[in-house]
Amino acid sequence: MAKRVRPEDPPPHKVRLLLTSSDIEKYTNMRNKCQSLKEIAMEFPVVVKENASLKADIQSLRLKISTLETEVETLMNNERETVSAAKEEQKQTWDELRRTSIELNVVRGRLDNTRKDFEDYKKKNTRTTSDALIQTDTQNVCKQAMKKRCDFHFFGQIHLQSDYGNKPTRAEIEGGKIQETLNRNSEIDHNDEPEIDQTCTRKKVILIVRPPPPGSIDSGPSSAEDVSESSSPTSADCGHLFSSSPRSSPYIVPVQARTWFEPAFEYLNVAELGSPYLQFVQQWIGAEAATGWRSTQRGMPGDQRPVELTRWRGGNNAVDRYKASNEKTPTLDGTFAIEFSASVWAWWGSIQPTWRGVDLDSLRPRPFQHFGSEWKSLNRWGPNGWVLLLVCIKWWGVSLRQLEDDNITAMKDDWETAIADMSMMLQGVTEYRVQSVKGSQNNTGDTQ
Repeated sequence: MAKRVRPEDPPPHKVRLLLTSSDIEKYTNMRNKCQSLKEIAMEFPVVVKENASLKADIQSLRLKISTLETEVETLMNNERETVSAAKEEQKQTWDELRRTSIELNVVRGRLDNTRKDFEDYKKKNTRTTSDALIQTDTQNVCKQAMKKRCDFHFFGQIHLQSDYGNKPTRAEIEGGKIQETLNRNSEIDHNDEPEIDQTCTRKKVILIVRPPPPGSIDSGPSSAEDVSESSSPTSADCGHLFSSSPRSSPYIVPVQARTWFEPAFEYLNVAELGSPYLQFVQQWIGAEAATGWRSTQRGMPGDQRPVELTRWRGGNNAVDRYKASNEKTPTLDGTFAIEFSASVWAWWGSIQPTWRGVDLDSLRPRPFQHFGSEWKSLNRWGPNGWVLLLVCIKWWGVSLRQLEDDNITAMKDDWETAIADMSMMLQGVTEYRVQSVKGSQNNTGDTQ
């Protein structure tokens, strides 16, 4: 039999692969991707180095920014301190300027009064012989009146009461001797007896013969018979305290007044604020005197009270608060007038009696026809009573004088409206107070 021969395997290069077109496309794509990956792998070390360099640069910039922020903060703090110091210095300078201006106005007022006194003195020294005789008789009448009417009480001090003459007459009583300085330019009826007011201290008593109310004596009479008789004022009648000329009617602090009243009166006695304000002060003095200068245990309600007033009276007694050295006194400039007026109206409205109340639209006290019977919120007297309202009115008025604005007339009218409203309510509560004191002298709400 013939031997069968096993065929050999074909050589590898002769093997044919049967690939479709899709397989060829996939292969081509994979080869391209591999090529891209190789290129990226070759560039990676360079990118890593650049990234590290950028990180270093960023860190350096952050340090520089931090340093600059620190320097800017330091400069801003220094600038704030400089500006604050400059503002404080400017404020002190303005305060000093305002105080100097006020003092200058006071000095000018005193100078004007001195000039007027000098003119009166020259007129007195040019009198005729008949005038000199009348002057001598006047001196004798005054001496006799003082000898007759001296009443040694009020802790051993002299108390004299009267009202007489057209010009003030001063007398000093020291060591039991009477020294008089008469300054008058009108004739006196010898049948009249002069009334004399006084201020008392333990060492010296200054007596001042005050002029009668305006219109009771003719100006420039030719003889003593031409002078009409004037009546003496009551303790509640304070119409003679002020006139068109503040110097023509000196006010003498009564010995019955408490220690807080004299510094309060001197603080409120600002003639430059005009007649409505001075009449309001005059009315307040009469109200305090009408009930024997009694003080209530409670002061004016503190709800909505201006913070400037609370700061001013806080920590000071009823005398020291009026001193010029009180550092808590606000700066009374034009800006203060604008802001403070709203605070005063708000406080005044909040302390109205229940029968009056406040208009919700205007936030001002409502108008009314008749006084009510309840006055608890306004029946407050003494160093923490009505005098605090007058202090607010004074601050308001003084600050208005520093204001240079086109609306100054309207703002002054608003100030005078507040004075008129407070004056009206002061009249009502004074009548109520007098009736209460007369009805019960041992009122538990008073401090005797």
